[in-house]
Amino acid sequence: MLGLGLDPFTAARPAGLGTAALPPLLILPPSVEGSGVVGTQLAGSIGVWVPRPGQAFAWSWQRDGADIPGANGSGDIVAPYTVASSDHGAALRLRVSATTTAGESVVYSDSVLGQYPAPVALVSGWTLPLGGGEAITPVPVARAFSGMALTFSVDPAADPLPAGLVLDAAGTLSGTPPAGDAVAGVRIIASNPGGSATLDLTLDVRAPAFVADYVAGTYALNGGAADFATLHSFARPGIGTRLTAAGQIEEVPADQPRFDHDAAGVPLGLLIEGDATNRLTGSEDLVTGWTASLGSASPAGLSVRGRWGGMVVTSNGNGASRLSQTLPVVQGETVEIKVYCMPGSSGRLRVQLRNPLTGDASRVRGPFGALAVVVANAGPVEELVERVAADGVVEVSLIHRPAFTGDLEIGFGPDSTVAGDTLLLLAAQTTRGSYVPTGATAATRPADQIGLNLAASGLFDLSLTHDDDSGARLEGLPLDPGGWPELRRPWIRRLVGHSTPRPPLTLENDALLRLEAGVALTLEIPA
Repeated sequence: MLGLGLDPFTAARPAGLGTAALPPLLILPPSVEGSGVVGTQLAGSIGVWVPRPGQAFAWSWQRDGADIPGANGSGDIVAPYTVASSDHGAALRLRVSATTTAGESVVYSDSVLGQYPAPVALVSGWTLPLGGGEAITPVPVARAFSGMALTFSVDPAADPLPAGLVLDAAGTLSGTPPAGDAVAGVRIIASNPGGSATLDLTLDVRAPAFVADYVAGTYALNGGAADFATLHSFARPGIGTRLTAAGQIEEVPADQPRFDHDAAGVPLGLLIEGDATNRLTGSEDLVTGWTASLGSASPAGLSVRGRWGGMVVTSNGNGASRLSQTLPVVQGETVEIKVYCMPGSSGRLRVQLRNPLTGDASRVRGPFGALAVVVANAGPVEELVERVAADGVVEVSLIHRPAFTGDLEIGFGPDSTVAGDTLLLLAAQTTRGSYVPTGATAATRPADQIGLNLAASGLFDLSLTHDDDSGARLEGLPLDPGGWPELRRPWIRRLVGHSTPRPPLTLENDALLRLEAGVALTLEIPA
């Protein structure tokens, strides 16, 4: 028999009826590539088909034999599918339909199992030193594990967490451990639908080496009661000022610590400052060394904070009325300025920093609560801060960097073009810390010199509470007898130190040791 190589459908068609439509014909089946791990993508192919006129393809991703809503399309290009958490344990495959006018063919790829990878503990054990009786900085225990959708718990077969500590389901340890010494061997379990992993966590709770509560006036050293002088060394070779519980300015004698308050009498804690000089004379009489320009100034006859009589500075309507004093400055050397005032009838303040020789000026002006630098021809003005105290005193501080060497005129007045508008000026100084009074000459407040009477040098974990009740924790800080931690604010309400013998640094296999410029070495657990 002679074979002509014709498609049997074509050969069977009667002559004159044209080419017959043919059903789809598969050569290679659809395929899926990917691990099936939750969060990763599966790539799909429709397979290889014999070309047919008008042949169309439709595809859909399936979970356990059912189409996944929204994971479908048409054409010969399959969009990848991202494995979802709901796919764990399910068979994932690709369904492909090929259609011609002669029929439809539906085929399927092999299945891939959707799965969560089981968690992995990145270290075999972890010892965590904790300060007894102090709220800990939350510890992200979860960083010691790798895995997805992890939940955390404490193994009931091991030691329980010390009273006051909590491990949440997200793997964060927080709370306040007991005040005394204790060691607990806790086993942390990390779980997800793919399995679980464990980590042995040793909690080494240590009693404080010292406690200083500067608001309550209670102190402890090495487990025993103490007083301020027992725990601290302190000196200040000159007076300093503070606010009393009655909101009054008080001069504190040399070598006496200052326990400060705000104007409402709320304790701020122990005040520790460096030395500072007020170069503006007559800081509170506002007469000695002061000149009224383009307006007038007259005594207010008050007794603000038990001390400040005040000066009423009145506008003559030109907008630049001021009470001013001139000081020598050096180009580029900063001048700190702080002014104590009240709004008066204008409700606005103008601070003018002027070069009398050229007339160039830098100005801060505006309504109280919205002061702004409006021009800086005499040099930049930085770190502008205004604070309204409970007694209505507005404290405005700034830093000026003169663009010239010579005399600088520093002036304060109402920012008003209305004749008769007033500003109540109370005191001024060239330092931004506590008040430094002056008379006919400049005055310097000496630095507070403070240290801790430790028995020996060592490493300490310090817990600090500042005047605004914000907390800070310094870990592994080296302190010598007489040493003192560097504080970010001048006031401190409470200071607690725990001795912390740190073992030599050891690395687990594959642990990363990162060195950052200017920062201590840190051990990072791979995420």
